[in-house]
Amino acid sequence: MEPNTSSCRVGIAGRLVPVKRVDIFIKAAAELLNTRPELNISFHIFGDGPLRTELAMLNKKLNTEKMVHFEGHCENMQQELLDLDMLVITSDHEGLPMILLEAMVLQTPIIAHAVGGIPRLLDQGKCGALVSDHQPSAYAEAIYQLIKNSKTRKNIVDNALTRVTTFYSSEKNATAYHTVYRSLVA
Repeated sequence: MEPNTSSCRVGIAGRLVPVKRVDIFIKAAAELLNTRPELNISFHIFGDGPLRTELAMLNKKLNTEKMVHFEGHCENMQQELLDLDMLVITSDHEGLPMILLEAMVLQTPIIAHAVGGIPRLLDQGKCGALVSDHQPSAYAEAIYQLIKNSKTRKNIVDNALTRVTTFYSSEKNATAYHTVYRSLVA
């Protein structure tokens, strides 16, 4: 996708609670609207929760209502991930988010805060863009870099698929659990 000619769908998924920092996602959208108005980009928030009203007010305040869409609870997140051009995770902290594993399998490019188990899962940035500077401008820049660089997008989704199928398959997890249980019994 080229910045001036194609549309780009960017998403975030999860409960609308403080730790998920959906406010940063909305502010990153505003940053791109203000600094890169030529982009044909839309932001989609999948999920619901106690911050919905507050986040909708922020969206209105930042004048991003035409580009940031609240999708609510989604019954078929797999299809939504397939339809996204990238998934963003802006959480203050995370363990091993299932949505990242799902995006990796579906070959949806990922931009995520470099916290918890995320850097290890994304192989220190080989399987997705890691953001250490937890600011809207850093996420906006990471989004822009992925939009303009199709080779980078292709590399990270290829690496992500290989990594998730090699290290995080159900067979690998079953074997790991079996090993732990056997060691506990022994």
